[in-house]
Amino acid sequence: MADWFRQADRDADGRLTRDEFLADGEAYFRTLDLNGNGQLEAAEIDAYEAAVLAPLTPRPGQRAPDAKAEANAGERPMPMPASAPPRRTRPTPGAPRGAGLYGVIDIRHPVKAADQDMNSRVTAEEWRKVLNGRFAILDRQGQGYLTLETLPPTPWQTMQPGFKAKK
Repeated sequence: MADWFRQADRDADGRLTRDEFLADGEAYFRTLDLNGNGQLEAAEIDAYEAAVLAPLTPRPGQRAPDAKAEANAGERPMPMPASAPPRRTRPTPGAPRGAGLYGVIDIRHPVKAADQDMNSRVTAEEWRKVLNGRFAILDRQGQGYLTLETLPPTPWQTMQPGFKAKK
């Protein structure tokens, strides 16, 4: 989380403004837009899910895909979490799954969730609208910026040995 925050905080002032948050999200959109046409189509969303989400939440009896090979199939590799949770055959009811385990907002499929009109594509406009909404969720005090200290811990962080909740 700290590494992501530092790279997204372009002016390194310890505050992640809405503009910085949007710029970081839009850069990720361009990473996922493998054909560079300005929208995420079903095949690109599937590639993201195969490379990033599937290794995090394999279904019972299903072998996780080779994420490295999937990520290298496109021109730009997709970032993977540094470590994955222990694999379970059955998820705990109500527990975050997929990307929700690693995010400060519990969204199991953050890219698919951006498909507002459910046409199996995410346009840059839809993506930006969703990013603005996610920023608003995280900016609980309405300050117009986020700090690493005010971001909630991810579920994965809370499961780590020695985790101490912020006061």
